[in-house]
Amino acid sequence: MLLDRLWPYLKGYVIIKIKGRAQEKCINLACSRGIDLWDIEKIGDRFIVAKIDARDLADMDPILERVGCEAEIIKEAGLPFVLGRLWSRKAFVMGAVIFGIALNVLSSFVWFIEVKGEKEVPEQRILQVVAKEGVIPGKLKRTIDLRRIEKSILAQVREVAWAGAHLSGTKLVIEIAEKKLVPHDNMLTHVVARRDGLIETMITLAGIPVVRPGDTVKRGDVLIKGCAMRRLATGHKDGEDIQIVDGHGIVRARVWYEGTKTVKLRWESLIPTGRRSGGAVALFFGRPIVLGRPPADFRDYKEERERVRFSFGPGGLKIPVEIEKLTWVEVRRTKEEKSYEEAAAEALHGALEALNREIPKGVTTVFKRELVSQDSDKGTVTARIVAEVIEDIGSPRRFSITESDFIVEPQESGADESKEQGKERVDGETL
Repeated sequence: MLLDRLWPYLKGYVIIKIKGRAQEKCINLACSRGIDLWDIEKIGDRFIVAKIDARDLADMDPILERVGCEAEIIKEAGLPFVLGRLWSRKAFVMGAVIFGIALNVLSSFVWFIEVKGEKEVPEQRILQVVAKEGVIPGKLKRTIDLRRIEKSILAQVREVAWAGAHLSGTKLVIEIAEKKLVPHDNMLTHVVARRDGLIETMITLAGIPVVRPGDTVKRGDVLIKGCAMRRLATGHKDGEDIQIVDGHGIVRARVWYEGTKTVKLRWESLIPTGRRSGGAVALFFGRPIVLGRPPADFRDYKEERERVRFSFGPGGLKIPVEIEKLTWVEVRRTKEEKSYEEAAAEALHGALEALNREIPKGVTTVFKRELVSQDSDKGTVTARIVAEVIEDIGSPRRFSITESDFIVEPQESGADESKEQGKERVDGETL
């Protein structure tokens, strides 16, 4: 057991080698006097190796003298000996303690700042914004406000659409996503509803939300609107200063799907009698020639067709021929019917299969409702299953930019004013 090995280590033990002719007698005398020896191993006829408690080592001397044996210490092991060796090296122990304390203290500070995701925006520009917030290498980690850094980057660097900051050890990692310039086709992206539904939850990652949880939307309605921005100083809508933010987000809504299946209670079946007759239709240059006809004594029959194409003729003169092989199969009409319970079970099964084909994979089903009705005039049973699910109904769609899509973005010096316009933020904020 673990405790049996741990306890000797805590007390300290010695591995000894006993030499002499009366090795076994020495072991027996030691055990009879209460000296604990374990892991005893006889190495040929020359000596015995065993482990003994360090405090019992002195009690072995009289026994060894009595039987005429000698003992040699091979190894000292256990916590007391480790502590003893460390105590003799006080400078090393003190240095290790000081190093551990220093390492713990230094890990409480930020020593590196890394920027990820920058392409057009210079890294130094982001670092300058961070430095204005008082965050430089050597800053105490618990005094850093990550959310404030993110908001400052969004307010002061207009080319950034999203910013995120997190600590990783002694490193501050800042991730950004840059805005896109207006494309040459003057298009931007709105998020529109893919289906009718009732908005349940909404996360706007970019753009301006048009609806909110609890609203009912129809297919094609705009959910998150993309926008175009220009700096106040430009005063025009064409040129390099115009930037766009495509609408992007997750809009989960309650959506309804339906599956139906109709089953007849009475129907007529055609049962083959086993009698068959054949014929053919040949097409020469598009003109049909019928060969054969159904037998006159076939009261009811069904026709089967099989088409074959080939060509014939001497040399390079080939005449295309198309033949349809006809087979008339005599059938007997029989009337069949099933009970309401059988028809209802078949209709429900078919409605469920139809419903499962409609519902996308990975959505959450809230509830299902089953309805079964009978039409006595038509002799049918119809099953209808309605399911309510929660799914992301947002679908990106490109639109031409119009004047109503433009919003005015303040200059960088007006960062404080931009915070007042936070109700109409377009980068990861909601209305």
